[in-house]
Amino acid sequence: MLLNSHQTRANLQQQLIKLIIVCLLLICSNNSWGETNYRDTPVLTLRAQQYMKIGDYYAARQEYQRAIAAYLKAAELSPDNLPPEQQLGIAERLANLQQLEPAINNLQKIRRDEPDNAQARLLLARYLGWNSQLRESAIVADELLALQPNSLDARIIKATVSSWRGDYATAIPLFEAVLRQQEDFDTRLSYYYALSKVSHVIWRNKMADELKAENEYQQLALEDLSWTLQSQSAPSVSYLYEFYNDSYKNKHIEQRLQFRRSWRDNSSFLNMTRTEAADDFGYRYNLDMLTVGIEKSPGDANRLSAEIGITRYNDFDYSDVLTSQLFFSHRRPDLFLSMEYRHEANDDYTLIIFNNIRTHKLEFKANYLPSDFWDIEFNHLYASYSDQNRSNETELTFRYAIHHTPPRISIAYRHERLAFAMQKYSGYYNPDLANTDKLLVQIYQLGNRYETGAEIYSGYQSNRYFGIANNYSLIGWSAFYRLHLRRNLFLEVTYEGSNSSYATPYGYDYNLISASAKVFL
Repeated sequence: MLLNSHQTRANLQQQLIKLIIVCLLLICSNNSWGETNYRDTPVLTLRAQQYMKIGDYYAARQEYQRAIAAYLKAAELSPDNLPPEQQLGIAERLANLQQLEPAINNLQKIRRDEPDNAQARLLLARYLGWNSQLRESAIVADELLALQPNSLDARIIKATVSSWRGDYATAIPLFEAVLRQQEDFDTRLSYYYALSKVSHVIWRNKMADELKAENEYQQLALEDLSWTLQSQSAPSVSYLYEFYNDSYKNKHIEQRLQFRRSWRDNSSFLNMTRTEAADDFGYRYNLDMLTVGIEKSPGDANRLSAEIGITRYNDFDYSDVLTSQLFFSHRRPDLFLSMEYRHEANDDYTLIIFNNIRTHKLEFKANYLPSDFWDIEFNHLYASYSDQNRSNETELTFRYAIHHTPPRISIAYRHERLAFAMQKYSGYYNPDLANTDKLLVQIYQLGNRYETGAEIYSGYQSNRYFGIANNYSLIGWSAFYRLHLRRNLFLEVTYEGSNSSYATPYGYDYNLISASAKVFL
C-alpha cells in the first residue's frame, strides 16, 4: 500500500509538471488564445529544431534515408518558425544529402523575405548550378555581386555557371579577377577549361607550367583536361554506318569515312561516302561522294565551314556532279542560330532517277532558351531542284522541362509542315503534303563517360499522297547512346522509328539505325 501511494504521488507530480510546462509555453507564445497564430507558436519552433537533431543523429549513423525524412520535416516547418541561420543549416544538410530541390525551395523563401541576406543567395546560386538551373544561378549570382561586389565566392559561382552555359566571354574575365586575388587549383583548372573552348592549342604548354597537381583527384582532373586539349588538335578517323527502310520498300544504306586534322582554331577534313539505295518500283542505284572541307572558329560563339566535292552515280551514265556546302552558326547562352546552304546531287533515296537531279537547299535553325524550364526551337528548310520542283519544310518545337536533375525529363509539342510550292512529275516525297502535330516525352542523361537520351511521341498527321487526302494517328520513338569507351575511342548508336498504323492499316512505318566510331590518332 505504501509503495502504491508513492507511485500515485509520483504520477501526479509528473502530470502537474507537464501541465505547468504547457501553460508556460502558451503564455510565452501569446497572452490570449484568440490572438495566437498557430504557425508562430514556439511549439513548432521546438519541433523543427528537434527534427534537425533527429536528422543529425541518423546522418551520423549513416542512415541517410531517415536523415533525409527528418530534414524534410524540418524544412516544412523552418520558413515560418526558425531564424535564417537555422534555415540555412537545414538547406546545407539537404544539399549534402543530394536533396537539392527542397534545399532550393527553402532558400528561395529566404531570398524573397530577406533581400539583404547574402549567405542565402550564395548557397542558392551554388545549388541552382548543381541542379542544372544555370540561367537562374547566374541571375542569383548577379544579385549577390550587387550586394557584395568584391565577393570571391560570388565571382567563382558566376564564372563557373557561365562556363557551363558556354558563355566564355563572361566566364574568362571573372576567372582572371579571382586568380588575381587568390590562387587555387580548381579555379585555375576551370579557367583553362574555358580558355580551351575559345582557343585550345596555345594554352596547353602554359597550363602544364602553371598547374601542378597535389593529390590524386587533382591529377585525374588535370589529365582529363590535358587529354581534352590534345584530342581537339589530334588527327581523327571516324566511320558511320546507317541503314533505313520503310513500309514503301524504300531502302537506304550509307557508309561514311572521315579524316580530320585540327590546328589552333581551324580544322580540315576529308569525307568519303558510299550510298546504296532502292525504292518500291525496283530501281536501284549506288553513288559515291568525295568531299574536302575546312572549318574555322573565329571565336567561342561562331563557327564557319565550307566543303566541296564530287558525286558520281555508278549505275547511270551521267557526268559527275559538283557538291558544295556552306555552314555558319552563332551561339549565345540563351540563343543558337545556324544557316546552312547546300548544293548537291539529289540524295533522296525515294526518288526514281530518270535524269541527273541537283538540289539547292537553304536551312535556317534557331533555338531560344529564355528560362531553365522551357525553350523554343524553329527550323525551316527550302529546297529547289534542277527539274523545277520546289519544297518548303518547317518545324516548330516548344519544350518544357519537368525535372532538372539527371535524368532531365521534358515534355514537348512539335508542329511539322511539309509542302511543295511547285511539284512536277511524281514528286520526291511520299506524301507530297503533310501537316503533323506531335506530343513528345524526352529523357536525357549525361554521365562521366557516356551520354544517352530517348524520345517517345504520339500525334496526328493529315497528308496528301498523289493528290489523295489521308489522316493518320502517329506513334514513334528514338534513342541514342554515346560512350567514351577509351581515351581515344568514342562510340555512338542511334535508333529512330515511326509507326502511324496503330489506328488505321495504311500508316507509314520506317526504321533508321546508325552506328559510328571515332578514333583519335
